[in-house]
Amino acid sequence: MGAIQSMLDRPRDGVYMKKVRKLVTYQTVKLVQIDDLFLGGLHYVFLLLVFLWIAVYNVAYQNAYIRFESPIGSVRTSLQGPTQVSPKTGSPCDPTKPVPACSYEFTDPSLLQYCSQSGAVVYGEGQLTLPCVNWDAEDVISPVTGSEVLYIGTRVQESNATLQCQFPPRGGKPCPQTYETACHRSFTVDPSCSQADTAVENYFVADIERYTVLLDHSVRSPTNPHVHGDSSSMSGSLMSCNGTIVTPDKTPNGQDILSIGQLLNGASFGEQCGVSLDDVSSVYGSSNTSRYDGIVLVVAIEYSNVERWTGMQSNISYVYKSSVLVGTKSKVARQIFVDYPDKRVVRDMHGIKLVAEQSGQLGQFDATTLLLQLAASTALLAVATAVVDQLAIRVLPWRKAYRNAKFDEIEVPEGAEGDAIVPLLRNPMRHSMSSRFLLDGQRDDSE
Repeated sequence: MGAIQSMLDRPRDGVYMKKVRKLVTYQTVKLVQIDDLFLGGLHYVFLLLVFLWIAVYNVAYQNAYIRFESPIGSVRTSLQGPTQVSPKTGSPCDPTKPVPACSYEFTDPSLLQYCSQSGAVVYGEGQLTLPCVNWDAEDVISPVTGSEVLYIGTRVQESNATLQCQFPPRGGKPCPQTYETACHRSFTVDPSCSQADTAVENYFVADIERYTVLLDHSVRSPTNPHVHGDSSSMSGSLMSCNGTIVTPDKTPNGQDILSIGQLLNGASFGEQCGVSLDDVSSVYGSSNTSRYDGIVLVVAIEYSNVERWTGMQSNISYVYKSSVLVGTKSKVARQIFVDYPDKRVVRDMHGIKLVAEQSGQLGQFDATTLLLQLAASTALLAVATAVVDQLAIRVLPWRKAYRNAKFDEIEVPEGAEGDAIVPLLRNPMRHSMSSRFLLDGQRDDSE
């Protein structure tokens, strides 16, 4: 304290002390009323713009009074092959119901370029054709029960295998092989069987683009139990990557029905819009088609219960958006026992791995959110005033007079205490000088 007091007790007209006092000056706010039509009008224009930003854009358009949350929910999917249209419902019939009878409507495989029944050996960019099979949904999908992830086979490899060894003999060698691939489409193992004669068959599943996916989903807010809905009570559509809107068909219970072809045609694939299973696979080093290797198809379900301008809606709406992951393929394997455990058919299916993802935002009114938005936005009022101040004291022709009126510098004399300082604080000299400067009509055009 003594060193600080000694420094402050030095003569106040010294250069060192003036620099020190400059560092410890106290600045306070001063209110100056300037009778300038341009400045006043400009200030009110800025205030109007700030008001439009806060009230119109943030509150009304951006719904700044709503707190958004990520929804939680579940999705159930199932698959159905192309069937005849029911004359009663106008929708494809259900083959799982025995009455009334429902027939499939598969395309003639001779008309499908990837089927060997067409007579062609190769198609596309030199890809080999394969025999095509007509399978129902239970054969095509895995697992058979619907879930958020559904495997839809497009190419199937089936191999017959016979059990050779399962329990190693006591004290003997371990099994060199458990199952061995049989020969000539049988379950007979022949060591002399050539690779071409092994009981292995490859097929394409015909008409997979015409199979339909049923999407049954429900969603709710994680904090507000009153904000909820399911596919039968909500409205939704498929938005293609090019912006086209497709309204899905509905089951009698309100679930959505979309074909595999619709999901692929509207899917984004890197920078590409629309996917064909007969395009060359994006898997590195592969010259096969996507139908041969398989793909991963992501169906995003984006929920919302808020609209611009009108705010919260009574019902939740959703949008389907599909995309295909670049550089991936999918495969799932199943085994079918003909005679357990001796004979089995191993079914390797490459195809479409359909993944349903729920996303979006569900909103509800929240006073705290509104207050925080208003508090952050009102900072623009201070910015508007600061901009006008800088124009007044630095740009306009009367800037020197405005600066003199806005800033006062008061120096406390040596030894002045208490009421002795009051006259200095109330000295109107600088104010009267600034007034005379304005009244005389002097402008400062030199700065």
